[in-house]
Amino acid sequence: MARLIRADNIGSLLRPADLLEARAACREGKLERERLREIEDRSILNALELQKAVGVDVFTDGEYRRDIFTADITQAVEGLVPGKTTVSFEWRGRGSDLAAASKEGNLQFVVGTKLRKKGRLTPGEAPFLKQHAPGPFKVCTPAAMQHAVSRYRPGVTDKVYATIHDMLQDLAAIMRDEVQALIDEGASYI
Repeated sequence: MARLIRADNIGSLLRPADLLEARAACREGKLERERLREIEDRSILNALELQKAVGVDVFTDGEYRRDIFTADITQAVEGLVPGKTTVSFEWRGRGSDLAAASKEGNLQFVVGTKLRKKGRLTPGEAPFLKQHAPGPFKVCTPAAMQHAVSRYRPGVTDKVYATIHDMLQDLAAIMRDEVQALIDEGASYI
């Protein structure tokens, strides 16, 4: 007897070469933010078409508006300070040549002062998907614990939060607000 097994991606899709190039050019000041937004929009629309063509029934924007899955927290939360290390990602397999930008590593930000929400972690993702996705859509966010584990540093963070649990309480409240905003914007899956 055949058994149906459901599988789908969490949210990230491999970024197309022109999007990677545009993000790098924007970081270097060689491309205006508005032009990057146009390239992101086009890339997302192409990704939605591909997902529909292969039979995906819950759509994602591929996280094409983000450099990496967790990066947006540095724009949305006060209290993060540059750490002393970089985090590199090594992509293997098909499409690995498109991920060259992540080989240099990203400066790891850690919690250095009291955390406070200053903006959205996923601004614009749900409204764009609501307008363009050919069906229900999802927006993926890191769990509060994922941020807590990667951003708590003894000698830095413990000057503000005695324990990782104390810091997690503030992170969880920020993430709860983000999830509610996504629900309010029509996200079917988070």
